[in-house]
Amino acid sequence: MVATPYVWPTSFSQKPINMLMWSLARLNHTLTGIPIKPFCHVAPDLFVGGKISRAGWRRLETWGVSALVNMRVEFDDLSLGIRPDTYLWLPTIDGTPPTLEQLVEGVRVIQEAIAYGGRCSSTAPPGSGARRRSPPRTW
Repeated sequence: MVATPYVWPTSFSQKPINMLMWSLARLNHTLTGIPIKPFCHVAPDLFVGGKISRAGWRRLETWGVSALVNMRVEFDDLSLGIRPDTYLWLPTIDGTPPTLEQLVEGVRVIQEAIAYGGRCSSTAPPGSGARRRSPPRTW
């Protein structure tokens, strides 16, 4: 397992409770790969987060997620045994924004999944790369 850097969230204030919540969510993500709904559910039908495990995918499925947009260049979720109904791999190098073509394709997949009554999850590279420039701010 590749260690991911801890990047302090710029949107959080320096209140101790916010620091504690972020730290616990990050620790859980690092140890289990299972998302925590309040920290990744950014819109009624959209979830955003980092690398997920097979157990994490099973959790997302229980929340109605059927499509996955993977923006991590180093992991192809299909090779890890994760099998969503719809899958799009848009490898994005950490520290660089996705291309316009990648954004258009990602939005298309997300819109189609939602139009057919599903939900979508998007995973982004660790650190300060695409995750800060991707959903929900750009999409």
